[in-house]
Formats: sequence, structure tokens, C-alpha cells
Amino acid sequence: MTNKAKNSFLVIITILILFLVGELSLRIYHTIKWDAPFLVKWGAPECMYLPIKLSYELGWESRPNYTFSGVKKSSDGSIYNVDINFDSNGFRAFGDVHSNKIKVLVIGDSGTQAIEVSDNETYYSLLGKLLNVEIFAYGCGAFGTLQEYMILDKYIDIIKPDILLWQYCQNDFSDNSVEFEKKSKYRQGRLRPYWVDGEIKYQIPVDNFLWLRIFATRNSRLLYILFYRLNNFLVPNASSFIEDAIQQRGFSNKIFGKSIIITDEIMAGVKKRMGGIQIVSFSANAEWPYLEAFGKISKNNNIHFINNVGKSIIDAKETGAIVRSIDNMHWNNLGHKIVADCIVMYFRKNFGFK
Repeated sequence: MTNKAKNSFLVIITILILFLVGELSLRIYHTIKWDAPFLVKWGAPECMYLPIKLSYELGWESRPNYTFSGVKKSSDGSIYNVDINFDSNGFRAFGDVHSNKIKVLVIGDSGTQAIEVSDNETYYSLLGKLLNVEIFAYGCGAFGTLQEYMILDKYIDIIKPDILLWQYCQNDFSDNSVEFEKKSKYRQGRLRPYWVDGEIKYQIPVDNFLWLRIFATRNSRLLYILFYRLNNFLVPNASSFIEDAIQQRGFSNKIFGKSIIITDEIMAGVKKRMGGIQIVSFSANAEWPYLEAFGKISKNNNIHFINNVGKSIIDAKETGAIVRSIDNMHWNNLGHKIVADCIVMYFRKNFGFK
């Protein structure tokens, strides 16, 4: 073996040793710090202590048995106490499946995960009290419509709900399309399932070495971190976010149009899976053209659509009410109450609730 070959071999061995040391060190640290299983491949430190965990099937999911008791802040900096509890399946609320009450299953993203408020202050907890219904609620931050459908599919036969309440969010469109997410300001940059040409495919919103990234992030915590950081580093320049183009061109934007079709197809699957069970939907936002798109998707699939939830939040904010948490995106206690009041009013008007 020549000296050049020996040197190359030594470099490769050194890199492999450093990688192995880094991988083992991370796993030991996760085990000590968060009691994470040492041999589980799927995991990364930024998710170990948050109310989400990485999932082989879903990309990520609401963390089972997550609890938090402490303080949160509203957008004006005011402090309030919260008590947050998830069950063993990541549900924020899981009622009695044998109840004689009407059972309402609530599915959504971070708006429904609702880590900004206590268990009894969420919009669906208030809904349950005001309408005297049994509530089951699952939400997870940054979930797309397909991930939400997969949760529905897993638990519907256990819960057997009488009504499905579906929470939309305008970033569902970026979460549902790889092409959209690559150009979005809401880009997650993680491996997740997408609905592509009528089937589920696992992708990362990147252009190069996709198969290598998927293999690496599914089998190494160290590589997961490195690729995730790289994906975020490659986020589009702020001047080229697709949301700005959509705001100017609306439905004529082709990428947005494709994402609407994808979302419509998934909601058609939701409708089919629910059989004859009533579905009610609403959007957490009121911005154009996303609200109109959700309205059309709901109408296409014979789904009830409450169109005033986001507008009610905006109206309250314009009067000076503090309706959002410190991130100025998610609802605080008052925000959740406003959302609950809109839904309760719709249910009473359209379904005969008292």
C-alpha cells in the first residue's frame, strides 16, 4: 500500500471514529438527560424536551405523557399560569369512548395542540362544557393535512365519534406540498409523509441526495441534526418567499394551486373515512386567499365550514384585546374563548345544540 493510500485510509478511519464517538455521545447524553432509549434510531435533541417527538410513521407527533406546569406570556408580556397534560397517545383531551354524550373528535395542528393554555382553557375544552359533549382532541405543531388524516385513521374506530371538528391553518398548504415548502417561510425541513400522485411518500423538502438524507436521518441522530441544520441554512431568501407571491397573485400561483388540489384530495379521503359522520371545519386564520381556499375545499367535500373564526380573532385584536401568546401567533386564554364561542354558535345554529 502506498503512503498516499495509507494516508487516505487513516483519514477515513479517523472520520468514522469521530462520527461513532459523536453518535454514541449524543445517545448517552439523551439517555441521561431525557431518559431517551439508547438504541432507538429516531430522535434528535431539539425534540427531546419539547411537546413533540420524532416518529417513523408520521415524521413527528405529539409527545406521549408530556406535562408542563408553569407560566406563559401573552403578546403584551403579561404572565399567566398553565397546566398542560398529554395522555399516553399524545392526545390533549381523551374523553370516555363509552359515553352517552355526543362525542366530538377534534383534529388540528399547533392551534389544537394548544401548548399556550391550560387543559381546561383550550377551545375544545370550553366547547365540551358549553355544549355538554364528550371531547377527544389531538393536535401537533407543524402537522400537515396528511399527518392529521393519519391520526384520524388510527383512532376513529376506537373513539367512534359522532362529529369530527377539523382545524385548518394557512400553512397547511406549505405543509402539504414539497414544492411549496421549499419556498415557504414556514418551511420545516424535516422528513415527513406527503400525498404524492395518490399515495403516501416520505420526502424532505430538498433537491439533492434525497435518498441519502432519508437514510441518514432515519438511522443516525448525529446526521439528523447536521442535515436538519443544513436544510434550514438553505431556506430561501426572505425576498423570495412564495407567500409574498401568493399574496400578489392569489389562486393564479401554480404552486399554490397544486397544493390546493393535494389538500382537497386528502380531505376527500377524510370525508370517505368518516362515512356518514358529520364533519365541521374552520380556519385559524382569515388571510386571503387561504380562507377562501379552505372554504372551497370544504364545499367540494360536503364539509361544514365555519368562516368567521379567524376574523373574530382579528376583530378582537383591533379593539385592543390581547388574544395571542408571546409568539403573537397562537391564542392565549381569551383567544381560545373567542374561538370556542364561534364554534358553539355554529353548532347551536346548525345542529340544534342548546
